[in-house]
Amino acid sequence: MKKNMSLIYKKKLTVLIVDEDPYRCGDYMGIIQMAGGFAYMTRNAEEAVKLHRDGDYYNLIIMDMNDMSLIDGVPLIKKLGDMKVTSMIVGVTSHEDENKAFMEAGVDHCLVKPLTFGKMDPIINQLKSL
Repeated sequence: MKKNMSLIYKKKLTVLIVDEDPYRCGDYMGIIQMAGGFAYMTRNAEEAVKLHRDGDYYNLIIMDMNDMSLIDGVPLIKKLGDMKVTSMIVGVTSHEDENKAFMEAGVDHCLVKPLTFGKMDPIINQLKSL
């Protein structure tokens, strides 16, 4: 009897969360874990850049636009682009009027806080289908 390989194989979803707020990071981790993914956190852009320079790869990067101590989201996106990082990037903003700057910088999706499972589910399903 043939086994259905699609039922056996599930793509491992790895997500890097870049946000200096530990409570938000915890919320985002919960969303990723509910979706069956593995979440890793960093509190600033420099740590995210270092992880990628060291060869780490994530299917998805979730980053806050503001409030990071050293580099905000837009410069980080440009830096990751210069490094040829191919991860899908979701920018998270406090206000809808900030979306344009994030999208122009190169994010794949931009969501307004609060980030919820309902907002992330279509993005996660898109990644799992790739």
